[in-house]
Amino acid sequence: MTKIVATFSNGFTDTYKGDRNVRAAWAIIEKATGKVLNSGHSLDRVKAQKTAENNVRYAIRDNDRFTIYMPRGNWTPACHKSIAETARKYTAWDGKTNLKRFLQAHNASVNAAKRALVTIEVVDLGPQAGDPGPKGLQDMFKI
Repeated sequence: MTKIVATFSNGFTDTYKGDRNVRAAWAIIEKATGKVLNSGHSLDRVKAQKTAENNVRYAIRDNDRFTIYMPRGNWTPACHKSIAETARKYTAWDGKTNLKRFLQAHNASVNAAKRALVTIEVVDLGPQAGDPGPKGLQDMFKI
């Protein structure tokens, strides 16, 4: 287990103590205060960016606007009724439009509003000691 330290532009440092071969670190930073709301490490830059974007919705607590959980697949009548009651109580759903499409649009707008309040920063950690690097076909199949 090696300690890997990532330093972000605001001086915040995040230490990784696991044993995966991480190559990037991400942080969700509040624009107004510069405070780090959440951070972590990923195997590469692309995964780090995606993980950070998906964590924005959990990093910001907004009591006025929040996303409504939408189960996947077919909704049972009881499930639909429960979600409809929640939508009527906390959103502008009128009961006439399609509930799933309305909630998808509602959740997208809430997440976009939260995303506007933060900055996502991804830093490269470079190859670590003992890292064999990406394997090519020659290494994998001894061609």
